[in-house]
Amino acid sequence: MFVCATETSPWQGEFDVPVLSIDEVNEKNRPKTMLMIYSYGLWWPEAVSWHFNRLGIRTSIIASADMVSGKANLFIANLPRIQKIYSMFHEESSKRAFCGALLGLVTEQIDGYEIAPEAQYMLRGFMPGVNDIAIDGGSLNGATAVDFASLGADVYSFEMDEDNFKMCLETAKKHNFTMENYGLWSKKESLSYSKAGGASRVTAGADNNAKFIDLDTYLSEKNLPRLDYLKLDIEGAELDALSGAAKSIRKWKPKMAISVYHKLDDIWRIPEYILSLRSDYQFEFRHYPTGLSGEAMNALKKYDISEMPVPWELILYCR
Repeated sequence: MFVCATETSPWQGEFDVPVLSIDEVNEKNRPKTMLMIYSYGLWWPEAVSWHFNRLGIRTSIIASADMVSGKANLFIANLPRIQKIYSMFHEESSKRAFCGALLGLVTEQIDGYEIAPEAQYMLRGFMPGVNDIAIDGGSLNGATAVDFASLGADVYSFEMDEDNFKMCLETAKKHNFTMENYGLWSKKESLSYSKAGGASRVTAGADNNAKFIDLDTYLSEKNLPRLDYLKLDIEGAELDALSGAAKSIRKWKPKMAISVYHKLDDIWRIPEYILSLRSDYQFEFRHYPTGLSGEAMNALKKYDISEMPVPWELILYCR
C-alpha cells in the first residue's frame, strides 16, 4: 500500500509504507497496490485521483472516518426520501449521476461519478429559449448570463457581491443582459455575508452587507410579464430563493436549473420543495466537473489537468 503526497514528500519516513511524490508515479513506475491519496495545498485529492485514474492506476482518497459516518447516517436516515427523488428521474444518465454523486459524497471517492458531457446548465430541453425571461441567480463573472443571452433569452443576472457585480457590468453591456446588485432571498432586506469570491455566502454577523430581494417582488417591481427560466447557484441560499419565487413558480412553472450541493440535504429537500409548489414538475440530474484557475491551474498544467470531477457541481433540472 502506498501513500501519495503532493509534488514533494514531507512525510517520508513517518509511515510504515512508502510515501511517493506525484512525479514518482507514472506509466513506467506503476505501484503494484492501490494508491492511497493524501493531498494538501494546491493539489486537491480529486485532482490526484483523477490524474492517476487516467493512467489506469487504481486509487483511494483518505477521508475522515467521523465525516464519512456522519454523512452515511444522514443519508440512511433519509433513504425513503432519496429513493423517491431517484424514482422521478426519467433518464438512466440522471439515475447513474445521482447514485454516483451520493456514493461520492459519503465515501469521498470519485470512481462512481457520472460526469455530464455538455456544458453546465446546457442540458437539452432545460435551457432558456428565444425571448424567454431568464433569471441568472449567482452571476459571479457573468459567463452563464452570456450563455443564456446567446440563446436569445432576456436575461436578468443577480450578484450580491459588489466587486463581482462591477466586474460583470462591461460584460452585461457587451452581451445585452441586465445586471442587478442583489442577492436572491425569501424577502427584500439587507443581510450580512462573508466575502469569498465565487463562494461568498450569507453569514450572520459577517463584515459585509448586501441588498437581497425575492423574485416575486422583483418581477412585480420590474413589471415583467412572466418567469420562463430560473438558474440558482447561490451558495446555500437556493431554498430561500425558491421560497421567494413561490408565487411565480406556481403560476408560470419556469424551467429551472438549481444547484443542490451546498448543503448535504439539498439533494432531496430542494426537489421536495419544488414538488410542493407544482406536483407536475419533471426532474433530471447532472454532475459536472469544475474548471481550474489561478495558482491551481498553473500547478496542474504540466499534468494536462484543466478541470476535474469534484463532489459539488450537482444540478437538478426541472421542467
